[in-house]
Amino acid sequence: MLLMLNKFVPYCHATSIYEVEAYFFKTQGIKTLFIDLDNTLDSYKATNAQQHTIDYLKKIKSLGIEPVIISNNRTKRVSGFAKDAEVSF
Repeated sequence: MLLMLNKFVPYCHATSIYEVEAYFFKTQGIKTLFIDLDNTLDSYKATNAQQHTIDYLKKIKSLGIEPVIISNNRTKRVSGFAKDAEVSF
């Protein structure tokens, strides 16, 4: 059990997801990237995906990585945001 938990210990930190170059995920062998919506991709007050978010997620997709938005927010909000960004949720 302890060995498995070591896989979830962070080894790097960023103040914002946008500080992390999309290529970093590729170098780590990541094929699917689960990204929280509220206060990670955007403010919990944002009703639609902003252009910089759309561009960032497109860059991730262009590298062959599947971005998936996760959230504990309402389905209506998350689905609308994911539709704008053209990603799964």
